[in-house]
Amino acid sequence: MSGFPSAAQQAIIEESKGNILVSAAAGSGKTAVMTGRIIDRIVKGEMSLQHALILTFTNAASESMERKIRQALKEASKEARLNGEEDKRVILDRENLNLQRAHIQTIHAFCLWLIQNFPYEVLDEDGNHLIDADFQIMDEQTTKELFALAISEILDEEYKLAKAGENPLFLKLLDNYSSSRSDRQLRGLMTSVHTYLRSLPN
Repeated sequence: MSGFPSAAQQAIIEESKGNILVSAAAGSGKTAVMTGRIIDRIVKGEMSLQHALILTFTNAASESMERKIRQALKEASKEARLNGEEDKRVILDRENLNLQRAHIQTIHAFCLWLIQNFPYEVLDEDGNHLIDADFQIMDEQTTKELFALAISEILDEEYKLAKAGENPLFLKLLDNYSSSRSDRQLRGLMTSVHTYLRSLPN
């Protein structure tokens, strides 16, 4: 990154420990600044990666962050060795080993880790357990199969009601969004609407 770090970026990297908020446009160097700040605090003895929690929004971002931190640690260690700063080099090499123990992951992955490791802490307001200790997360294929099954169950019920003359609106829906041979178009529409509704913030 040309001209990195700028004066403003360097000020963030060296800012004393505490809560700070950095707001900047995409591609402006936020990840590089965060990486630099992490290395700076490690060298100052203010943090260890085995106690770090670094959250991102995507898996790609978390992988990129871990890769950049590892590279920065190696470069800083090499520089410390060339400058004869043995104590600093030892700290940086140790943190390179600790990197695998750091929580550098998406918000969802960290929440999943919390629930998997402390399921007994997930309680409702009355103190009742909300999940089983052996719960599992459905993979994408299983989710699709269960959703398709749910649609089939709904449509089967509506077909029964329509056959009994109790749901004429459903027959109109079929006329508009299905062919005489298949209701595949209607099923696709239901899936699309469900996906869209899930993408809305509220």
